Amino acid sequence: MHTIVVPLPDNLVTIIEPYRQKYDPLAKVIPPHITLVDPFRYDAPLDSLLEHLNEVSELHSPIKVFLVGWDTYEGEDYQLHLPMTAGRSELLTLHYDLLAGPLNYLAGKMHGFWPRVVVGRFADPVEFESAKKELAGFTLNLVVRVKQMELLYRKEVGQSWQSVKLFGLKATMAGRARHKK
Repeated sequence: MHTIVVPLPDNLVTIIEPYRQKYDPLAKVIPPHITLVDPFRYDAPLDSLLEHLNEVSELHSPIKVFLVGWDTYEGEDYQLHLPMTAGRSELLTLHYDLLAGPLNYLAGKMHGFWPRVVVGRFADPVEFESAKKELAGFTLNLVVRVKQMELLYRKEVGQSWQSVKLFGLKATMAGRARHKK
């Protein structure tokens, strides 16, 4: 199983990690991040995926993301997350570019992509409400520069994700020319 994420800078990790350790059961298996592509199976040769990720990274410049406050999501689970007030559209473009080439089979399966930093996940609405009350005084106003994306891998659910490779966002003319072919 693979996933593609944006690793977060140390200053943001330092701020949110205590909350993640308390509220996010996944904190022990994956570092704080912004998910670009949800977990997926990839059975083709890894070289073609790595080449695709490198090409996509050459099409995108670093992205300035503003994280302000915190927000909630009430879907199949309850989440506390750091919403983005800027940088969202650029991350959406990066997401859709990733779902081309060898990952195009995912394009129809991935819907509702909403870039955010998850701080907590809850199955119990009572625990969710309690966490919201505890975070009532927490405010965050931070600019994060997204400079890279990372391919992660794990063999089985429950195992920790391991880094396969980092890709710097480094838009180049060569990358654009190659992409237009």
